[in-house]
Amino acid sequence: MADTDIRINLHDAETVDARSVPHYEPGNAITGDVVLTTTSAINCRGVYLRLQWHTEGRGDRDEQRIQEVVLNNGALSSNATVRQNFRFDLPREPWSFAGHYINIIWEIDVTIDLPMAADIHKTQPFVLAPKRTV
Repeated sequence: MADTDIRINLHDAETVDARSVPHYEPGNAITGDVVLTTTSAINCRGVYLRLQWHTEGRGDRDEQRIQEVVLNNGALSSNATVRQNFRFDLPREPWSFAGHYINIIWEIDVTIDLPMAADIHKTQPFVLAPKRTV
């Protein structure tokens, strides 16, 4: 696997405590930035930034890509740095969910698309749900 450092930073997220996953309201926007640094050349078809969700747990895996941005087309040179700010409008549903049989996980995903090899992924999960009122 190629040596890469991928950092996904989310901006303006609410958290309950330092260990908590970032929280966003349905219908709002999620903003942040991505910094990808290579230490060696990577023969890839492209680098993609995606807003997506998937299920985990019992049964079949469901997933949906909501939005995608191309960060780079073609190969990455040695010691290359790709920086990109992003803003995605969040849908109203489905909300994040953690249950006994199924979980709905929202995430920002950076994928380096490698030909004839397993792609390189880095994800940053977040919670998409309305604020709880006490």
